[in-house]
Amino acid sequence: MILLFGTTARARLLAIVNFVCGHCHNPAAQRVIENATKFSVFFIPLFTVSRSYYVECTFCGMTTRIDKAQADNYVAFSADAPANPNPAPSGGSVDMGHLHSEPVDDANRRLGKGDR
Repeated sequence: MILLFGTTARARLLAIVNFVCGHCHNPAAQRVIENATKFSVFFIPLFTVSRSYYVECTFCGMTTRIDKAQADNYVAFSADAPANPNPAPSGGSVDMGHLHSEPVDDANRRLGKGDR
């Protein structure tokens, strides 16, 4: 009996938020990406083995690893962002968290067609 099993990595774009990049210090769109590794049998994904989250700067291309709480904050911020890119100041500020600019090995991370 031949049994084919292994893992599959899938990247999914969660949101796009605008803030200053911690690496290039330019205000630019940042992609929030979830990378999920799934165990599969006969090329059918069965369950998720691991998840990781990244922010990718669209200006310089720097990829920074973040945790799930930060990813959730970015997704919530993008959902609450107004359609007007230059809204009147409301006096309140949003804490986007602190990003550590650490290079990430992109050799194992793939984006699908809809993610670019």
